[in-house]
Amino acid sequence: MKIFLKKPKKSDVLIYDKQSISFAKYLFKKKSFITYDVRHESINLNIFVKTLIKSGYKNFFLEYKKNFFQSVNPKIVYTSIDNNVGFYKLKNLYPKAVYIADQNGMRDNIFYNSCLKESKHTELKCDFFFVFGSFEKKRLEKLINSNFIVSGNTKNNLNFYNKTKRKKIIIYISSKITNYTNLEKKIFFKLIKFCSINKYKLLYLDRPNQNNSKVLYKIFSKNGWKYLSPKNLSERNLILNKSDLVAFAHSTLGHECLSRGYRCISFDYNRFNLAIKNQTGKYWCKPKNYNIVSEKIFKVMSYSSKEWNKITNKNINKVLIYNKDNIIRKKIINNILKS
Repeated sequence: MKIFLKKPKKSDVLIYDKQSISFAKYLFKKKSFITYDVRHESINLNIFVKTLIKSGYKNFFLEYKKNFFQSVNPKIVYTSIDNNVGFYKLKNLYPKAVYIADQNGMRDNIFYNSCLKESKHTELKCDFFFVFGSFEKKRLEKLINSNFIVSGNTKNNLNFYNKTKRKKIIIYISSKITNYTNLEKKIFFKLIKFCSINKYKLLYLDRPNQNNSKVLYKIFSKNGWKYLSPKNLSERNLILNKSDLVAFAHSTLGHECLSRGYRCISFDYNRFNLAIKNQTGKYWCKPKNYNIVSEKIFKVMSYSSKEWNKITNKNINKVLIYNKDNIIRKKIINNILKS
């Protein structure tokens, strides 16, 4: 734990949770914000002593947080850890700031059940909530009092992609093999078979800065596919840009690829898209057997560009839109900072 002696500087922007910086850096000017370490990676000794003198140990962490916010005096408190229910209680603690939540991933029922439980005891609220699509807005507006802005994913909205010549490559996006071992086995064995029969190159794309190769090689051996673990977003997107088809179970990145117009297949589409009841659709199916998987791949590949754009625009925009360069977010943020 780091210890800071001087009280925090005043800043128009306070980033709530250090992990939010990976999103905030695309929306705010470099070094224009202060970070509040939710996970206690650091402590400000000046605020610590002030809190002890004023309040003692009673509700210490809440009082410490309140004093920290008062010292920074921000116009905006921003987080991309949108599934931290505690964030939606901060407006009651320090009402002067404008609170912005920024969705960073697809959400299952765990987050919503937590919100439902907490909302019975206190009103959950923030001023703006940037969400991926209209599905998410409809689900959340019943639980959190906010102005919901459908604006896609901050990182996906960056202009990373360039069209390149496709090279008979299918890329499978990891759903985290250690969490969904049985599901990944069902999918990936069938993809290995398909690529072997149809002369495609198969790549397993792990999450950035992770290495699950040993686990994967034990399950699938090393034949018929290649493991990749990109170092950063740019490297990851360069890899994806070479694909003829992107396959995934239910990952956020898979939905991002759909919003970009990539040819995609999802094998667990209903997990985060609860409004979609059908287990089989234009670009999704359950990996029950090889024939089902093979037929779905050929079907997705067979669509013309016009047909594919029509399909994705009809479906994915409800789940995750694409807003180039985050124009929607930046306009709202800039207006707040100018006021």
